[in-house]
Amino acid sequence: MRAVVAQAQRLVAVTPAQLGYGLRVAGPVHGLRGQTDNATRTITLYVAPQDPPNLVAHDLAHEIGHAYDATRLTAAQRTAYLRARG
Repeated sequence: MRAVVAQAQRLVAVTPAQLGYGLRVAGPVHGLRGQTDNATRTITLYVAPQDPPNLVAHDLAHEIGHAYDATRLTAAQRTAYLRARG
């Protein structure tokens, strides 16, 4: 599982550490691929042994997006993003 996560990390240009977050890897949880806890500044990826690196990279990038939102966007920027997104 760790080898797949390491491969996935090489596919994503931004690391959780660059945003002040730690990365935790856990086993699979039905219906949940990842989770970002802004209070503890932790990204958790729920990885199954058969997950390919590109899927794990997608999950990691998605969670990094939540961390970026929490640490870098102002309330006005977040509102503008959500408005543009619909």
